[in-house]
Amino acid sequence: PFGLVAGVYLLGALFGHALVDPLAEKLVAASGGLEETSALGAWVHSVAIEGTLAVLAAYVVVRYTVYLTDEFDEPVDGVIYATAASLGVATAQNVAFVAHHAGVLPVAGATQMASTTLIHVASGVLLGYGLGRRRFDASEGGRWLAASFLAAVVAHGAFHELVVMAGAARGGFDPWMGFGVALGLGVLVLAGAHVITVRFARQALEEVTPGPLPKSDQ
Repeated sequence: PFGLVAGVYLLGALFGHALVDPLAEKLVAASGGLEETSALGAWVHSVAIEGTLAVLAAYVVVRYTVYLTDEFDEPVDGVIYATAASLGVATAQNVAFVAHHAGVLPVAGATQMASTTLIHVASGVLLGYGLGRRRFDASEGGRWLAASFLAAVVAHGAFHELVVMAGAARGGFDPWMGFGVALGLGVLVLAGAHVITVRFARQALEEVTPGPLPKSDQ
């Protein structure tokens, strides 16, 4: 239902504003500016702090709301709701970006926000796959969720750093290059999400399609 998707999105935005950004600032301060010490420090910061907090917020929003309802009735719902929650977190971060960078150039700001959104969508798709498997696969669902959560965290941080590296690859700041990399990565993940969706749909059809009748009933 559209109302639930919108509600998950808004709750993700609330978590992003009230929890993710403040916690990220505190952890960055506690780390002593780890992201500025070296290239490795920047990668660790993006994965361990930004990626973990963003994915954790989306997970909590879905896991303790719609996941517990009857509307979460097929595996692909995990992808839909986790992506909506991740988009909410991305919206909160984009609003904070605009508020803190009032003098940023329009093109640079727009490409930065678009890249942020694509990164969150990519991690949301990965997380949602794990949530869907966890709900409907009693034997292996827990492992799938753990693996998907970790993959979403790593992808979020790695994609962010790749976008930053692409934007600064020519010795200056090229926002279009960074956006191009984000778009390419986003397309790859969305293509994977399409494959996952088709697979889930086929499984659902197999579960509801009746088998052949016994000979005695033909």
